[in-house]
Amino acid sequence: MSRIRPTRARLLLVEDDPELIAALQTLLAREYDVSAATDIPGASELLRAHRYDLLILDLILPKGTGLEILARLAQNPDEAPPVLVMSALGREVDLSPFQAILAGSLTKPFGIDEVGRRVREALAGRRQEAVTAQTAAGHVLLVDDDPDLLLAMAESLTRCGYTVRPAGETGEAVMALGQERFDAVVTDWIMPGITGMDLMKKVKQMHPDLPVLLLTGYATPDMLRHACQAGAADVLVKPFPLLALPVALEKCLVAPKPAPPPPVPERPQGRSGPAAGRRYTAERIIGDSPAMQRARLALSRVAALDSSVLILGETGTGKELFAQAVHGQSGRADGPFVALNAAAIPESLLESELFGYAAGAFTGARKEGQKGKFLQAHGGTLFLDEIGDLPLPLQVKLLRVLQEGEVDMVGGGSKRVDVRIVAATHRDLEAMVARGEFRSDLYYRLNVVTLQLPPLRERLGDIPQLAERFLSELRTRYGRPAVRLSGDVMEVLARHTWPGNIRELRNVVERAFAFATGDLMLPADLPPGLLEEKAAPAPAPAARVPDLASQERETILRALESTGGNKLQAAKLLGISRANLYVKIKVYGIS
Repeated sequence: MSRIRPTRARLLLVEDDPELIAALQTLLAREYDVSAATDIPGASELLRAHRYDLLILDLILPKGTGLEILARLAQNPDEAPPVLVMSALGREVDLSPFQAILAGSLTKPFGIDEVGRRVREALAGRRQEAVTAQTAAGHVLLVDDDPDLLLAMAESLTRCGYTVRPAGETGEAVMALGQERFDAVVTDWIMPGITGMDLMKKVKQMHPDLPVLLLTGYATPDMLRHACQAGAADVLVKPFPLLALPVALEKCLVAPKPAPPPPVPERPQGRSGPAAGRRYTAERIIGDSPAMQRARLALSRVAALDSSVLILGETGTGKELFAQAVHGQSGRADGPFVALNAAAIPESLLESELFGYAAGAFTGARKEGQKGKFLQAHGGTLFLDEIGDLPLPLQVKLLRVLQEGEVDMVGGGSKRVDVRIVAATHRDLEAMVARGEFRSDLYYRLNVVTLQLPPLRERLGDIPQLAERFLSELRTRYGRPAVRLSGDVMEVLARHTWPGNIRELRNVVERAFAFATGDLMLPADLPPGLLEEKAAPAPAPAARVPDLASQERETILRALESTGGNKLQAAKLLGISRANLYVKIKVYGIS
């Protein structure tokens, strides 16, 4: 089960200052899908072609004023998006005729925090109205051991029309399940006593059709797979905006119930012959493009060795799949393959997860102690994903294991281990070494053999195969064997640049599958942002391109230094307005 993110709100920004557009897009694109227009005709065309959740409108524009758009939208307020007005005129403009569609106004120059706050407030009202209108008053069992978060989530759901039965522990939740009738259960994953997973199993025993939304701050691939197999309707990853909770819950309540998944074959334990590593084969790697052929060739050459392997590639390019293939084609294929994502585990828990702990090592430790990932992988392969996020103190301990073949457990004691290390990262480790953020001796220990994985934008010819594979899995899982991709959908997929790579493609196919009303998936079923893109240019040569955002930040810093921190003078030196400078200072975190 892949992580399902809440639907992003769509904003239309109408502003003629290109620098202000760029600054606001940089700020808002973190949470929302943002389109932009610079004049009245462009804005009118976008409003006719698409539906938006919020319009951010400057009143002074080329070829007319924003009042023209307000007047047109006010003629049909039920169909119009709420409008957040920007103006340097303040209260000089009478906006009273447009109160039915106004979400507020901003007077230039304004602070960046105010923009974000006003956008969130406007969308909150819009979202609550939509959820209340579309969802019957549902009765929700809400379970979390954090009292402050429990109260905040309960208030968020109540504002959206739900009745909420809060429970601070799973025992209380089990009692409530036997006494009340619920439409859904929302529960945290990790809690004292019975865990959220155990609670979900009890829910499925008592009420098999009751949807369960799991909340977790530790979304590992294994956790998501177990949650899917146990029957979770969705998983929401902490921290999340409170508005994401009613949206995710609404999806759980209106989603069609999937067909039961096929039985999962029992996993071989330990060294049980060639079948143990059979599922980790290179055949699971899809694609015949030249870039993938080169990657496969490199894989076949390094797998038979017992050296450490460093896999480099952007997020979502399939680094874990290649790590599994390295294991499956090695002499350790019959041994265990154990994975750990260094970025997904809190630093306070990472040491014991990696190296294990002895009995009584700390308060709350198991009496018998616990094996760490190294000992679990003894005789096999340990995959350390996002190795660039490993804290420096743990880098020292990891280096000792690689050098000595010995694990120092938390709380005392050491054990010999026989493990092959495959590490992966999307970071530039050489640059991190130069900055002192990653140990050079560990880097050279890990970087014995390197596999460089291509991003999806450099292997667009593989998209049809990948999309068909993902669609085949969805057909089987949901019992819809006739669903297929249209040619128009494939054309749209081929135009996209895929910043999220294969993971993004999988999510897009899954979304289109969910929205398809018939057996043919159409462009209208795709995320709106994909439909607005023009054909992607041919990929540039693999050269390092300067980070434009970093360059702009450095330019602003130099201007501020040369003017002694005088923002008005710095803005004049940069050739931008003071309001734009304030926005950029906030965006780039310049103090």
